[in-house]
Amino acid sequence: MSRASGSKINCEPEEFISSMSVIMLKNHVDLNNERGYEEISQEFFKKYGSIMDANPVKKMILVERYLSDSNEENRRDNQIMKQLSFYIRQKYAGIHSIQIKGKNDYYSELSNGIDEVISLEERIFLSDFDVNILLENDLIKSTIETKGRLREINEEMLTYRFFIIRNNKVIFNSGRVKEPTFDYKVEKNGAYLIQGYVHCGDHFQYKKSNTVEYYTDTFKKIAEDIRDSPISYVPSLAHTRRQNPFQDIVVYIGSSTFDITRYVSEFGLTEATRIESEELGTISLFSEESITTGDSVRCFSGFVKSGDRILFGPDELCGRDISDENYGCFTCATIDKDKGTLHFFRDFCSYGKIYMYEYSGEYILSNRYGTLLRLLVRMGYDISFDYEKTLLYLTTFNYVLLQNFVRQMDVMEITQLTPESEVFICGNDINLSVNTEVSRILSCTNDVDYRQYEKKIREAADEVRENVRCGLISFPEVMIDLTGGLDSRVVFAALTSLKIDSNKIYINTRGKIEDEDVKLAVDLNSLYSYHFMNKKIQANKREFFDSDVFWRNEFLGTIYSGVGSSLHTELVCEITGGTGDAFARPEYSRHYFDDVGEYSENGSSMAEAVWQKQVLSSSIINSSGTHRTFTERLTEEMDKITGSSFMEKYDLIYFFYRNGYHFNPEPEYNNGTFVWMPLQSKKLFELYHITHDTFRSARLELDLIKALNPLLVEIPFASEKDNVDFFKNEYNLIGNRAYYLKNIAVKPKETMDKWVESTKNRGYVINNKVNDHGTNEDLVLRLINKLKILFRVRGGYYFKEAGYGLVYYILSNLSSAGRMRTLYYKISSIIDQVRIISNDESSDHYALCTDLLTNGLARLELQSIVEKVGPEINE
Repeated sequence: MSRASGSKINCEPEEFISSMSVIMLKNHVDLNNERGYEEISQEFFKKYGSIMDANPVKKMILVERYLSDSNEENRRDNQIMKQLSFYIRQKYAGIHSIQIKGKNDYYSELSNGIDEVISLEERIFLSDFDVNILLENDLIKSTIETKGRLREINEEMLTYRFFIIRNNKVIFNSGRVKEPTFDYKVEKNGAYLIQGYVHCGDHFQYKKSNTVEYYTDTFKKIAEDIRDSPISYVPSLAHTRRQNPFQDIVVYIGSSTFDITRYVSEFGLTEATRIESEELGTISLFSEESITTGDSVRCFSGFVKSGDRILFGPDELCGRDISDENYGCFTCATIDKDKGTLHFFRDFCSYGKIYMYEYSGEYILSNRYGTLLRLLVRMGYDISFDYEKTLLYLTTFNYVLLQNFVRQMDVMEITQLTPESEVFICGNDINLSVNTEVSRILSCTNDVDYRQYEKKIREAADEVRENVRCGLISFPEVMIDLTGGLDSRVVFAALTSLKIDSNKIYINTRGKIEDEDVKLAVDLNSLYSYHFMNKKIQANKREFFDSDVFWRNEFLGTIYSGVGSSLHTELVCEITGGTGDAFARPEYSRHYFDDVGEYSENGSSMAEAVWQKQVLSSSIINSSGTHRTFTERLTEEMDKITGSSFMEKYDLIYFFYRNGYHFNPEPEYNNGTFVWMPLQSKKLFELYHITHDTFRSARLELDLIKALNPLLVEIPFASEKDNVDFFKNEYNLIGNRAYYLKNIAVKPKETMDKWVESTKNRGYVINNKVNDHGTNEDLVLRLINKLKILFRVRGGYYFKEAGYGLVYYILSNLSSAGRMRTLYYKISSIIDQVRIISNDESSDHYALCTDLLTNGLARLELQSIVEKVGPEINE
């Protein structure tokens, strides 16, 4: 038997283990090639008895034991064992003790006999505890406080463990102790938290405390001196126009007596048309450019796939109806004067955004947050800034908080319409509720219909294939991104299944010759011999401030990472695997909630689990206040999202609030490269929904690759997690790349030589996208200057809540351009919004002073700070 049954979607664990065991034995022979499969199998069954009759957990132990005895050094076998252990723990929820262990442990496990498996319900009660932390002078006092059902257990059965974590690194492990209290003497500056474990026999659960800060008086004085030192002049963020084919769109609905036209004209917008409603009042539509067709007036921003072509802006769109089109990056507002209707919608992935302000029967909507915010200020509306929410962004660097994570924006009266909603007005009725293709899909039952699954996979594959074809035929030359990951593999698989002139196609793989992504991309392309990208790639050089203004405008109050690229090429189209982590696999839960025991029954427990598992993993400082703010906002958001489970709702947070910002193609278009993402597929998203709670892995994406090109699913992936998912889902990956490629007679070395040659033609090898902020020193100087401005906002609110932690974080990460840039954008976003709201450049929110950056004083100040703080960082 060379592979498990690939057609059966949901086998029982016993079947899986039995077939997996045989596969593991077979692969063992494939890799070692010393004895025949029959001989090894006979030896195995003779030594351990029939695996088919064993308890499932014992089956796993037997196979682990056999391979451990026969080939301890075989790394791949160990990986299979870890994967199989994971699968058993997931299915039977509670077998933490069954892992790769030493030989003696196997005999004790077998002699004890594991005949019973802890149920999910019994497992969950082990989580009934809190970890408390208190700092008194230089002594941390930690307590594990049991509650609920856990208190019913005999205390003699429980033991505890305390990990001391400083600045996200474990610095001390108490070992298992009998008492639920632990003290630790603090000696170094930083933010501390406790990861506390409760053990009951071989089973355990852990939780984290909030953080406490310890800083010496010397360090505090340094931070306070930074806060109080002079600030270099920073102009307010000026409004910028968007580049064609993107434009601002504004919709006004209401009966105010003032004329909104003169306010929107400040942003270069004019009234395209209006209709009147007896109850709603005036419904006006504003933009820079509009299209009139009969009684219909349309304002369009962006690009859209229409038929088999990609159309850009209102000029190419002409009178074509796109109300049923879904793919691209666009917003569209249409008023039909004859029917008295308004329809404001955007693409299926919500790369195009709709922001809304509503008060007492008046609605103002725009496809750009900064434009709507400025308009409200100009018109004198009463708005308020959410200081507590924005503090969250400064206290952790986990990517759930690298962007706005709920529908309420930082200005509390403005909301972002989710992909479940659009705007439709007919007569006197206004519909702002759930009314999109996304909401229709999410409202469907998510039970897997096994009879229909393969059919739906083929349909999704066809749609992705046609999206790739559309990108290929819409442009004279295209660049296909190829890495070792899942998403680019899907696109590449679709490409290889098409009959398209290969001379117009270039494979783009960035990196160094030793990178795994490069090696895998070369292996993949060695099967097909497409041209590697050898066109000139250059950086769009800009002065820091010019680029800075663009990015701050574009991402105001939305996202703080993955921005800043100024890369562009001579080619006009780049096809990428973007959106795969929103449409093809559960991105958040797959990384942070591998354990089935973490499923939550309500929004509050799910939010608390996210805080524990995700946010606290990269804290700068998290107080009880930020803990409460985060869990309350996330709970409220998940309660509003349509989904079959709270785990799915949590993954939809990624789709709703990260995907649309992180993969938004407008910035790349602004820099001269058009980006097209073929994975934006309704068919694929429908499969994602119906399989989410069943698969919770990359199974769907693996099946999609298999449907497009079965050959490509067999070649390893760069991510070990993706390879583990391959094994877990009944596939049989050939042992290693060298073995596989040897047997299909390809020439990876020849192809690698071609890749190396192509990088020379480009002008330089791109490892990471160019940093358009100049030197890192320049970035740090500007960041510290912005930090001083931030510390004066709202009477020093941010300094009181997180000042020492922020200063410590910056001074201990000066060499990390990525971390510094992300923090720079977070701080800038807060300052820019506060300035816009205040509408007063002389306000003490930012206390303008002389320009220190240009005369060298800031560099001298930074040098002095670094010299003073060196002994205090203690890294």
